[in-house]
This record gives sequence, C-alpha cells and structure tokens, in this order.
Amino acid sequence: MRTWKIYLGIILIILSVICWVLIFLLGKFELSVGQVSVITATLIILAKLLFWTGIVLIIGTELWIKFKKYLSPGYWFKKNNR
Repeated sequence: MRTWKIYLGIILIILSVICWVLIFLLGKFELSVGQVSVITATLIILAKLLFWTGIVLIIGTELWIKFKKYLSPGYWFKKNNR
C-alpha cells in the first residue's frame, strides 16, 4: 500500500524539476516582461509545492514532523537540543 505513495512522490519531484526547466526556457518565447514575471512566479511556487509534497509522500509524515522541528530557528539556539 505504501508503494503508490512513493511512486507518486517521485512523479511529483520530477514534475518539480520540469517546472524549473520551464523557467529557464521562458526566455525563448516572445512574451512581455509582465507575462514572464507572472509565469515565473507561478512556476516557482508550483515547483516548491510539488517538491515538498513529493518529499513528504516519500519519507512519511512522522519523519517530516521530526525534520521540520530541526528547521525551526528556535531549535537552533536551544542549549539542550537533543
């Protein structure tokens, strides 16, 4: 049952990479600066969302919660961070 989550996570990460590649290919199209900026911002947000959702699906929710604790700046400056 867990294998479909892993496959879906890998597909989402691949789609995230495709979004980043599309950002670099936007220069090849004849678009206005406003259009390029809106498309770039949308693709960046979508790429990050797809990537982190894929990571959560692959590593699991429990490990994600534990990992997220280490990203908190409040945790970095604690004296007893175990």
